[in-house]
Amino acid sequence: MVKSCKSKTCDEVRLNHTWSKLDFVSMAKKAGAIGTLIVPGYYLPLRHAHPTLGALSERIDIIGDRMEFKSEHQPDMADQALMTAHNCLLVALEVQEERFKVEGLKAAIETCVRDWRDLWSPGSIIPGEKV
Repeated sequence: MVKSCKSKTCDEVRLNHTWSKLDFVSMAKKAGAIGTLIVPGYYLPLRHAHPTLGALSERIDIIGDRMEFKSEHQPDMADQALMTAHNCLLVALEVQEERFKVEGLKAAIETCVRDWRDLWSPGSIIPGEKV
């Protein structure tokens, strides 16, 4: 609901004219497998997209009486973003297979899911990681 200023007091409310009455989190809960990615795919990136204390504190160092942005890269955050994107692509492919029954796609997805698990499971060698 949003305020409707038809009167001088703006005390009336009306339904917001958006494409859905559901909020984003409620939509995610109804979306199936892709909805399980709401934390790594929505909350965490949103935290870094807006100027929050948490996002800022992850990017600064306090040296003496000064604050400086960290000069080193943050591979853990980058890995989390890539893992989530990789997962989103797999879920999108699963939806394509479910809806369109593309020949051979199910077997290819199963291979890709195994590759995802092997790549992103703890202890695997992550691309760019020194061995």
